[in-house]
Amino acid sequence: MSLDLPASVERDLELYAQAEHISSAEAAANLIRDALKAAKRKSEDMIVTDADIEAYYKAFPGFKALEDVTDEQWDQVLKRARRMSKQGLSVRG
Repeated sequence: MSLDLPASVERDLELYAQAEHISSAEAAANLIRDALKAAKRKSEDMIVTDADIEAYYKAFPGFKALEDVTDEQWDQVLKRARRMSKQGLSVRG
């Protein structure tokens, strides 16, 4: 596989390879591998477990009162907050 990289990226890749004393191909492979690992970790971090929710409720007991709020109600809150922000109003008054 070959990639056409922008000149600025190629130069940065070469500098990284020189600093690490490896070839440009090894540098590219290392960077791509690390990026893929980070993306995988990030997607795994997005999974919320029941234990996570219980720990959150213990830390913020008042939050449980918001449990019955529907997605539509949250959408309305966000829409109104954006409208207030566009008008230069803050949520603090």
